[in-house]
Amino acid sequence: MQALRSAIEPFDGRSITLLGEAEKRFGEDPAYIDALIDLLADDAAMIPSGASWLLKAALERGETLTPPQSTRLARAAVRLSEWSASLHILQSLSYWQVMDEDADALAGWAGQCMESPRPFVRAWAMDALCRMAGQFDRFSDRAKAAHAAGLDDKAASVRARARRITPPE
Repeated sequence: MQALRSAIEPFDGRSITLLGEAEKRFGEDPAYIDALIDLLADDAAMIPSGASWLLKAALERGETLTPPQSTRLARAAVRLSEWSASLHILQSLSYWQVMDEDADALAGWAGQCMESPRPFVRAWAMDALCRMAGQFDRFSDRAKAAHAAGLDDKAASVRARARRITPPE
Protein backbone atom coordinates (compact mmCIF):
# COMPACT_ATOMS: atom_id res chain seq x y z
CA MET A 1 0.00 0.00 0.00
CA GLN A 2 2.13 2.81 -1.30
CA ALA A 3 -0.64 5.32 -0.62
CA LEU A 4 -0.60 4.46 3.10
CA ARG A 5 3.17 4.89 3.21
CA SER A 6 2.82 8.27 1.48
CA ALA A 7 0.21 9.32 4.05
CA ILE A 8 2.55 8.39 6.94
CA GLU A 9 5.71 9.84 5.40
CA PRO A 10 5.22 13.44 6.64
CA PHE A 11 4.84 12.19 10.25
CA ASP A 12 7.35 13.99 12.46
CA GLY A 13 6.82 11.97 15.63
CA ARG A 14 4.41 14.49 17.10
CA SER A 15 1.68 15.13 14.54
CA ILE A 16 -0.83 12.52 15.65
CA THR A 17 -3.58 14.25 13.65
CA LEU A 18 -1.78 13.21 10.49
CA LEU A 19 -1.86 9.59 11.61
CA GLY A 20 -5.53 9.83 12.51
CA GLU A 21 -6.26 11.03 9.00
CA ALA A 22 -4.35 8.07 7.56
CA GLU A 23 -6.29 5.73 9.81
CA LYS A 24 -9.62 7.17 8.64
CA ARG A 25 -8.57 6.91 5.02
CA PHE A 26 -7.08 3.40 5.06
CA GLY A 27 -8.27 1.70 8.26
CA GLU A 28 -11.12 -0.23 6.65
CA ASP A 29 -8.96 -1.69 3.88
CA PRO A 30 -8.61 -5.48 4.29
CA ALA A 31 -4.84 -5.16 3.68
CA TYR A 32 -4.38 -2.40 6.29
CA ILE A 33 -2.88 -4.50 9.11
CA ASP A 34 -0.56 -6.35 6.74
CA ALA A 35 0.58 -3.06 5.24
CA LEU A 36 1.33 -1.62 8.68
CA ILE A 37 3.37 -4.68 9.61
CA ASP A 38 5.29 -4.36 6.33
CA LEU A 39 5.96 -0.68 7.01
CA LEU A 40 7.71 -1.52 10.29
CA ALA A 41 10.72 -2.51 8.16
CA ASP A 42 10.76 0.72 6.15
CA ASP A 43 14.07 2.58 6.03
CA ALA A 44 12.60 6.08 6.14
CA ALA A 45 13.10 7.85 9.45
CA MET A 46 9.60 7.99 10.93
CA ILE A 47 7.65 5.45 8.86
CA PRO A 48 8.10 2.59 11.39
CA SER A 49 7.05 4.91 14.22
CA GLY A 50 3.93 6.04 12.39
CA ALA A 51 3.06 2.52 11.27
CA SER A 52 3.52 1.14 14.80
CA TRP A 53 1.36 3.92 16.25
CA LEU A 54 -1.39 3.07 13.74
CA LEU A 55 -1.04 -0.64 14.43
CA LYS A 56 -1.32 -0.05 18.17
CA ALA A 57 -4.42 2.09 17.60
CA ALA A 58 -6.00 -0.61 15.43
CA LEU A 59 -5.37 -3.27 18.08
CA GLU A 60 -6.71 -1.01 20.82
CA ARG A 61 -9.94 -0.52 18.91
CA GLY A 62 -10.42 -4.28 18.63
CA GLU A 63 -8.66 -5.39 15.46
CA THR A 64 -7.17 -8.85 15.83
CA LEU A 65 -4.13 -10.47 14.31
CA THR A 66 -4.24 -13.78 12.54
CA PRO A 67 -1.53 -16.26 13.59
CA PRO A 68 0.53 -15.45 10.46
CA GLN A 69 0.21 -11.72 11.17
CA SER A 70 1.28 -12.30 14.77
CA THR A 71 4.38 -14.11 13.55
CA ARG A 72 5.17 -11.39 11.01
CA LEU A 73 4.73 -8.72 13.68
CA ALA A 74 6.98 -10.53 16.16
CA ARG A 75 9.66 -10.95 13.51
CA ALA A 76 9.41 -7.28 12.53
CA ALA A 77 9.50 -6.14 16.16
CA VAL A 78 12.83 -7.77 16.97
CA ARG A 79 14.43 -5.80 14.11
CA LEU A 80 13.13 -2.38 15.17
CA SER A 81 15.77 0.20 15.94
CA GLU A 82 13.69 3.37 16.37
CA TRP A 83 12.71 3.80 20.03
CA SER A 84 9.17 5.08 19.50
CA ALA A 85 8.29 2.21 17.16
CA SER A 86 9.64 -0.21 19.77
CA LEU A 87 7.57 1.52 22.45
CA HIS A 88 4.35 1.21 20.42
CA ILE A 89 4.91 -2.49 19.79
CA LEU A 90 5.75 -3.14 23.45
CA GLN A 91 2.54 -1.33 24.42
CA SER A 92 0.63 -3.43 21.90
CA LEU A 93 1.61 -6.76 23.39
CA SER A 94 -1.44 -6.77 25.61
CA TYR A 95 -3.64 -6.84 22.50
CA TRP A 96 -2.25 -9.79 20.55
CA GLN A 97 -1.56 -13.44 21.11
CA VAL A 98 2.11 -14.21 20.60
CA MET A 99 2.71 -17.52 18.86
CA ASP A 100 4.79 -20.00 20.83
CA GLU A 101 7.39 -20.27 18.07
CA ASP A 102 7.98 -16.48 18.21
CA ALA A 103 7.92 -16.05 21.97
CA ASP A 104 11.61 -16.65 22.73
CA ALA A 105 12.82 -14.11 20.18
CA LEU A 106 10.22 -11.57 21.30
CA ALA A 107 11.08 -12.03 24.98
CA GLY A 108 14.76 -11.63 24.12
CA TRP A 109 14.00 -8.40 22.31
CA ALA A 110 11.91 -7.12 25.23
CA GLY A 111 14.83 -7.96 27.51
CA GLN A 112 17.12 -5.86 25.31
CA CYS A 113 14.59 -3.03 25.48
CA MET A 114 14.96 -3.14 29.28
CA GLU A 115 18.42 -1.60 28.67
CA SER A 116 17.04 1.35 26.68
CA PRO A 117 18.05 4.86 27.72
CA ARG A 118 14.36 5.77 27.28
CA PRO A 119 12.39 5.25 30.52
CA PHE A 120 9.06 4.58 28.79
CA VAL A 121 10.68 1.88 26.66
CA ARG A 122 12.09 0.25 29.80
CA ALA A 123 8.72 0.50 31.54
CA TRP A 124 6.82 -1.11 28.69
CA ALA A 125 9.52 -3.73 28.11
CA MET A 126 9.04 -4.79 31.72
CA ASP A 127 5.27 -4.82 31.18
CA ALA A 128 5.71 -6.90 28.02
CA LEU A 129 7.88 -9.46 29.78
CA CYS A 130 5.32 -9.80 32.56
CA ARG A 131 2.51 -10.23 30.03
CA MET A 132 4.51 -12.83 28.14
CA ALA A 133 5.07 -14.71 31.39
CA GLY A 134 1.28 -14.80 31.69
CA GLN A 135 1.12 -16.54 28.32
CA PHE A 136 4.25 -18.67 28.68
CA ASP A 137 5.42 -19.93 32.08
CA ARG A 138 9.00 -20.25 30.84
CA PHE A 139 9.39 -16.47 31.07
CA SER A 140 8.37 -16.21 34.73
CA ASP A 141 11.91 -15.85 36.10
CA ARG A 142 12.84 -13.31 33.45
CA ALA A 143 9.66 -11.34 34.15
CA LYS A 144 10.26 -11.39 37.92
CA ALA A 145 13.79 -10.07 37.38
CA ALA A 146 12.52 -7.36 35.02
CA HIS A 147 9.83 -6.39 37.54
CA ALA A 148 12.39 -6.17 40.37
CA ALA A 149 14.64 -4.04 38.15
CA GLY A 150 11.66 -1.83 37.33
CA LEU A 151 10.91 -1.25 40.99
CA ASP A 152 14.51 -0.08 41.46
CA ASP A 153 14.81 1.92 38.22
CA LYS A 154 16.12 5.48 38.50
CA ALA A 155 13.16 6.78 36.48
CA ALA A 156 9.93 7.42 38.36
CA SER A 157 7.87 6.43 35.31
CA VAL A 158 9.42 2.96 35.28
CA ARG A 159 8.90 2.51 39.03
CA ALA A 160 5.29 3.66 38.68
CA ARG A 161 4.63 1.15 35.88
CA ALA A 162 6.23 -1.60 37.97
CA ARG A 163 3.88 -0.81 40.87
CA ARG A 164 0.87 -1.22 38.53
CA ILE A 165 2.00 -4.66 37.35
CA THR A 166 1.42 -7.90 39.16
CA PRO A 167 4.56 -9.97 38.64
CA PRO A 168 4.24 -13.67 37.84
CA GLU A 169 3.87 -16.03 40.80
